[in-house]
Amino acid sequence: MLLGLVETLVSAIGLSTYRDAIAFALLIGFLLFKPTGLMGRPDVEKV
Repeated sequence: MLLGLVETLVSAIGLSTYRDAIAFALLIGFLLFKPTGLMGRPDVEKV
C-alpha cells in the first residue's frame, strides 16, 4: 500500500521518470532495516 502511494505521489509531482528507481530504493531501504519482514521473528543465536 505504501509503495503504491509513494509511486503515485512521485508521478504526481512530475518525477515519473524516476518512479521505478524510487520504488526500488524504498524496497532496498526497507529490507536493510527490517530484513525479517514486518511481523518476522528476530533470529536468536544460540551459543
